[in-house]
Amino acid sequence: MGNAMAFVIPRLKQGKSSIFWRKIIKITVLIFGIGLFLNWFPFLEWTDNIFSFKYWLSDDLKGIRIMGVLQRIALSYFFASVICYFFRGKKVLFMSF
Repeated sequence: MGNAMAFVIPRLKQGKSSIFWRKIIKITVLIFGIGLFLNWFPFLEWTDNIFSFKYWLSDDLKGIRIMGVLQRIALSYFFASVICYFFRGKKVLFMSF
């Protein structure tokens, strides 16, 4: 992800700010959505000899994890790309620690 940002962010800086925000939000939502879909799939589960839909939230921790791995990657991508877009070199390095 970091290597891809190193090549894309400089080109986005040359264009309009609205294009940057549209692309970053689109990629963030796609990664977040794919993570939710993969966590929810398969949509049915076998409980008490019947098929039932998986619950989003449940007490026994068998529900859908809203903040899974891909969702966290999506949020970190969003914040890292915003930092790389608005700041340069040493400031980005300082913020990454």
